[in-house]
Amino acid sequence: MPPFDEAHLNSDDLRRIYAYLNAAPIVETKVCTPVVPMDDVTIEANIARGIAAWRKTEVGHDGLGCFQCHGADG
Repeated sequence: MPPFDEAHLNSDDLRRIYAYLNAAPIVETKVCTPVVPMDDVTIEANIARGIAAWRKTEVGHDGLGCFQCHGADG
């Protein structure tokens, strides 16, 4: 008997967690298919693209970028 009740994790949830931890997809859903890790070049490209989008100013937002409202000083 798990130390939590079914309201938090039911049997289907536990089955999915077990399948994920064992990298064995559940036959009905295939939800645990492993994802190939990104290489360093792809990671750097994604970071650069994300930073550019974060800093881009928008006319519709009074010429402000995301970082100006959602940054540490926003």
